[in-house]
Amino acid sequence: MAPGRNTKVSELSKAKAEKTAAFNRAAYGEIIRANRIRMGLSQPQLAAILRTSKNYVSNWEVGRTRPDMNIIPALCAAIGIRIPEFFGVRGEESDLTPAQRAHLRSYSLLTPRDQATVNALTEHLLDAADRKLREKCLQNFLPLFHNENLAAAGSLNQLGDSVDGETEFIRRDAASERADEIVTVTGDSMEPTFRAGDDLLIQHCRVLEPGEIGILVINGEGFVKEYRKNGVHSHNAAYPFRKFCPDDDVRIVGRVLGRVTGAHRPTREEQTMLDELRREGSI
Repeated sequence: MAPGRNTKVSELSKAKAEKTAAFNRAAYGEIIRANRIRMGLSQPQLAAILRTSKNYVSNWEVGRTRPDMNIIPALCAAIGIRIPEFFGVRGEESDLTPAQRAHLRSYSLLTPRDQATVNALTEHLLDAADRKLREKCLQNFLPLFHNENLAAAGSLNQLGDSVDGETEFIRRDAASERADEIVTVTGDSMEPTFRAGDDLLIQHCRVLEPGEIGILVINGEGFVKEYRKNGVHSHNAAYPFRKFCPDDDVRIVGRVLGRVTGAHRPTREEQTMLDELRREGSI
């Protein structure tokens, strides 16, 4: 075999893999990611719904692989879209309202010159709407890291040394402006204040005032609890008050500013624009 032949084959194989990944990401991954976030789901939460691994979801979103056909109906249901939409199929004319169908009939009666005028006006209006949405997203949203490894509350969760998670876009308000990251609640010890699956806005701090709810690491285990001078308090009466022991290693991670609500999440249209702004480095 001629010198360099293996190198060329390897380079061609790599280029083909990169091209396939780019296609998968554009055709499927971005749709999955945008709608997953719109539904308020983390990668592990979506994986749990589909009874699969988080790595599968991650690989779909970055384009390494694409979902098998047999999982697509459940995937579309979980992220709130129709199956044709997942494959980029636009709605048929039967999906249009009577007014929209009437506009199409009227448009078909115009001369080619008048149709060109309508097309130009439509493009102008769409460009103006796109610019307005772009500015709105730049002003109204901020990126926050969703810390998967620090998910904690109620039942004990061993915290790893590495930090796993992803950045999400959250609508700005008094609480989110002060937040440093998002943490997901597990367990029921803080019910009814917070429930399992709630995403919390966390402000990093080293000190909590008595009565504040915070994220604490006690002997390497994470808790979402109300802080007291001599221990931590659960809002669920089924959990006893936990006193600090002299040999406890207690570290305060941050205070809870509130829950991430549906109002914090971008709409599907906003998420698409935010992803575009992220790709071009504008946000």
